[in-house]
Amino acid sequence: MIDDSMQEIVNDFIQEAIELLESLNENFIELEKQPDNKEILNTIFRAAHTVKGSAGFLGFQNIVELAHSAENILNKLRQGEISLTSEMTDYLLKTMDILKSMIITVSETGSEGEPPEGNAGLIKKLNALSEGTGTAAVKPLSASVSAADAIEVKKEGSAGNTPSGKKKARSLGDILLEDNLISKEELEEIYKEKEEEEHKAGKEKAQEEHSENKVLPAAEIPEVSAEEIIHSSASEETPAAAAPPNKPIRQAPAVPPPPAPQKPAPVAAPAMEIKETTIRVDIERLDNVMNLVGELVLARNRLFNISSKLEIKYADDDLSSALAQVVAGLNLVTTDLQLAVMKTRMQPVKKVFSKFPRMVRDLSRELGKDMELFISGEETELDKSVIEEIGDPLVHLIRNSVDHGIEDKEARKAAGKPERGTIKLSAEHEGNYIIISVIDDGKGMDTAVIKRKAVEKGVIDEKSAASLSDKDALSLIFAPGFSTKDKATEISGRGVGMDVVKTNIQKLNGIIEINSNPGQGSGIILKLPLTVAIIQTLIVGISDEVFAIPLNSVVETLRIKESTIQTIDKHEVINLRKSVLSLLRLGDEFGIGGNMDESAAAHSTDREIYVVVVALAEKKVGIVVDNLYGQEEVVIKSLGDYRLGYKGISGATITGDGKVVLIIDVASMIDAVKVR
Repeated sequence: MIDDSMQEIVNDFIQEAIELLESLNENFIELEKQPDNKEILNTIFRAAHTVKGSAGFLGFQNIVELAHSAENILNKLRQGEISLTSEMTDYLLKTMDILKSMIITVSETGSEGEPPEGNAGLIKKLNALSEGTGTAAVKPLSASVSAADAIEVKKEGSAGNTPSGKKKARSLGDILLEDNLISKEELEEIYKEKEEEEHKAGKEKAQEEHSENKVLPAAEIPEVSAEEIIHSSASEETPAAAAPPNKPIRQAPAVPPPPAPQKPAPVAAPAMEIKETTIRVDIERLDNVMNLVGELVLARNRLFNISSKLEIKYADDDLSSALAQVVAGLNLVTTDLQLAVMKTRMQPVKKVFSKFPRMVRDLSRELGKDMELFISGEETELDKSVIEEIGDPLVHLIRNSVDHGIEDKEARKAAGKPERGTIKLSAEHEGNYIIISVIDDGKGMDTAVIKRKAVEKGVIDEKSAASLSDKDALSLIFAPGFSTKDKATEISGRGVGMDVVKTNIQKLNGIIEINSNPGQGSGIILKLPLTVAIIQTLIVGISDEVFAIPLNSVVETLRIKESTIQTIDKHEVINLRKSVLSLLRLGDEFGIGGNMDESAAAHSTDREIYVVVVALAEKKVGIVVDNLYGQEEVVIKSLGDYRLGYKGISGATITGDGKVVLIIDVASMIDAVKVR
């Protein structure tokens, strides 16, 4: 039975797998029409691979074995090693049906149970087809077919000459032999068992005839199993197989009919049961609804702005007061609608977190370490697009904690620590952000070692390494190709993992913070936006121009004097709490008034300026602006070709007063500082 903690994951697997398998019927039919269509073939292969991989993760080995055999054929078709035949399509479709029935069994019973009878023969057939040796042009075996059931067609359909000299259709036993699905000895043993069963059944028949004094003509005995197992000329030559109307089949005292083939249970009932409380919606539809809500938010902002001005101008007018009330109500409804639509895209981070306990366990056993993973905040919800991007970064962070961070038992004991190491994975909301942290109680990061390795690998030169603060030195772990390990292993050491972390988090406009205490442990904190559709921005001014900076990238705002700015290697910097912060003058970057036209002398005056400290991944920079106008909720609109190739702008929006405002691309700003 499935453990309660895994039930939600299993339910997701069942729902997804059934949906994928159902979609394959149409795909296989289209593929048969267009056997050279690689797109359809890749779609089918991905679906089969997804079902197999998910089933393997959950321990459903019978499903894995069958799906793997089908996947072998699909892979060879993709590689062009074999060509698609109708027989292959028949067997592949039958395989999908059986897989679906096995998955439905999981949904109904909580376990996959014993594999359907005949699975072994089907797997052998699929393997033979993948090797190009299975070429018998017959219909695929039923999910419950067995060689014993097939012997019913042996007598009339066996290979050989009839009195007229014509060859009759081969029996299924012959087919099994020729296709190497069964050995001759096994088939003979089955014949022997079948004859014993018939002999025993004959005795029972005689006893029943004697007791009931009724005899049913042999010609009227239905051969149900043969007709359902295979369409052959032998079954068609027995027209008297159906029982007469006054003789129901169940009353026949003849040989007890073989058990009817186990057909896959109807999909509708389990599927409806699974989908009673949820419905799958195409992500494009949700995106469209989100865009429409974004337009509504912009209209709300404008209407609210106009209403506020009218209320001030016509304070005693009843119409302005009524308008203000209507706008206030519209504001509440719009806000609730916006939150509701955003929640439709939200998923708990548990979907990502749930795979890590097993991963930590397996890695700890592989490395001979003793450690435990503690998870908290797994019910915290994130936008689906964000959920999809954080899986890989978290895998690399936790693998690094296991391999690099946590020491072995002897080292921990020598350091006065408990032999069992701990890794804490947590998620929590903070305003419009979610904070995900990975903290371990391992050996921590040695900045001296990091600097030395960075110099050895050519990431930085010795002079730059010597001038780096400990905080900045920790950021070197995100450099491509950087690793503190001398030898790469299957777990880590190639210098790829942390680069993946940085790239994915940067895509989401997230922030990475590193904390480490040598000998005590390390912690990496990810600060991510809840959603990437409608965002909060900080509105700033350069001369007469207005820009918006995504608030999720803003760390803080400062008001400083020009005289506090220093120049190092032609870079303007300030000392911010014992850390060097590089500056970027937005006016100079965009070539507009204010800062650019001022002389160097003017820059050195004691006038006060504003600095917006922004961060992306592990990097920080200060953007110098003339004015701060406050924050506003906006919807990012793409500029398309109007960007003219300039990377400093990520899009535009319309503010409450109707102005079109450009949105700053923080990543480009940080890159511009690094290039200078």
